[in-house]
Amino acid sequence: MHRCGLPVIFSLMAPMAMAQDFTPDSLWSLRAGLGSDVTPKVRETIEPKAGGETVVNWGSADSQGRRFHVGLWNYRPAPSGFLVGVEVAYTTATLGGSSSFEGSQGYRKVSGDLLAGWQWGLTGERGVRGHVEVTPLVGIGQGWLTVGDARALAYEYGLRTGAYVDERGWTAGVTLSYIRGWSTISTSSASADNTLKLTAEGFRFGLEAGYSF
Repeated sequence: MHRCGLPVIFSLMAPMAMAQDFTPDSLWSLRAGLGSDVTPKVRETIEPKAGGETVVNWGSADSQGRRFHVGLWNYRPAPSGFLVGVEVAYTTATLGGSSSFEGSQGYRKVSGDLLAGWQWGLTGERGVRGHVEVTPLVGIGQGWLTVGDARALAYEYGLRTGAYVDERGWTAGVTLSYIRGWSTISTSSASADNTLKLTAEGFRFGLEAGYSF
């Protein structure tokens, strides 16, 4: 279900990225940010070696995780124009407990996102100004549980919006993104095989600051 959205997002982003010519007239912006992230829901399938199958939906957990990121952006100020960017992020979350263990389970993820879209209000002139951004995004990363060594690739796509104040090269603002993501983590023991299907859907909020040059 989730994978069908990737071709659509890529088809939207590819022309935007190709249109970015990275000429001296464009601006680069290096930013760092922190905020909330969507905590995945977990559906566990337990298959004992002796046969049979048990499906367990893990219990409730924190609705929001924590996300820290660094991003590099390129803009075409016109005062509106294309922008493209990449972000590298580290995410922490607490998954709900299940019958397989007591308490909850920590989840960590290192990921990268590719973003391309449009900005309004950025002129490239130094002074107190503001601008807004709208960018589809796609991402891939490596997620793992803090108990044991289970890990797997994690994927996401969505739509990101941001509003910024720009002053003499410095920029700061807030972002709001709608994200859908998924991952499948498989483990095995002498008695059973376990498959954890992680799905995330919801809003990501963040604060961001950096410098344009």
